[in-house]
Amino acid sequence: MPELGSSVLGRIGVADLILLTISFVFLIFNTYPYRKEEIMKYKYIPFLLVFIIVMVSCQSTKYIYDESVPIEETSTVTPSVEITVISFNGNRVNWKAGDWSASDYIIPSGEAELIVNIATQIANTLYTGGRLKFSYNFLPGNKYFLVLKKIYVNEVEADIQIRNLTTKTKEVVRAKSSRNTNLLNYYFN
Repeated sequence: MPELGSSVLGRIGVADLILLTISFVFLIFNTYPYRKEEIMKYKYIPFLLVFIIVMVSCQSTKYIYDESVPIEETSTVTPSVEITVISFNGNRVNWKAGDWSASDYIIPSGEAELIVNIATQIANTLYTGGRLKFSYNFLPGNKYFLVLKKIYVNEVEADIQIRNLTTKTKEVVRAKSSRNTNLLNYYFN
């Protein structure tokens, strides 16, 4: 199923917006022939503009998996930076955390099968794992956050903590490899 929704701010980046705003304000203040006293009255405006742009760009982006499902029969899933959901109920997706903001994915409630890729760094070792599968029953109207809790290198498994942000509960599920793949570890120098 296609992902709906997009964010222009997600593609530009917060640093780009800050530089653009500062450049714009500098251009305005240097273009018009104001006296120094008049400019000093408005010296906080550039900082206010930068603050507003940063706050707007840090808002979460919502993607709706199936618009035909009524909103009261949906759940919201947000993966952490270590997790990328690549399959939802057998359909290919690419759900991951945003660069500077959360990405919320609105899915139909009920039992769902997810396949995820993981990547995390522990000390000088980067662990990655592909196609780890788990199932979970998502309750309607609840918001969930997926977090990598523990990895098992030899068994090609990982524990995914599913935090229900609505009821403030946590549950750990075991994600097992859906293929004969290995967790790879790369060493940094």
